[in-house]
Amino acid sequence: MIALLDSNIWYSALVSAGNERVLVRRLLGEGHTIAITDLLQDEVMGVIRRKLAGERRRSAENFFRTLLGTSPFFVKGQEMYARHLVTASQYINDKDAPILAAGLQDEIEVIVSGDNDFIKNQKLSFLRTTKIFSTRELLERL
Repeated sequence: MIALLDSNIWYSALVSAGNERVLVRRLLGEGHTIAITDLLQDEVMGVIRRKLAGERRRSAENFFRTLLGTSPFFVKGQEMYARHLVTASQYINDKDAPILAAGLQDEIEVIVSGDNDFIKNQKLSFLRTTKIFSTRELLERL
């Protein structure tokens, strides 16, 4: 499976030992691939820098870089999903449209988010349970 994780999933996985970290470890441990976009990488690093300081910040940044450098990831640049941006913008706010656009590509099997704009968005109900999952929902399916 190829899973695209939203920035809120990444942040939680990096700073706490909850379900998000369990999900990342299970995906990687069971041979799945995690896709990430260039914008998501920047967003995750920005959130780390805004919310953390000192050793916690350095630790989270290093953990994220290590994961990206050594695990089965593939990075999607904007040029790879730009054609889906117009469609994505019809369903979700402009901030989240690039994530949805990347996730709408055929090779992406699931999008994992804790963001209500994905989880509770009625416009995206046709993708719920088939492509868009919360952390807990995907863990139950693995």
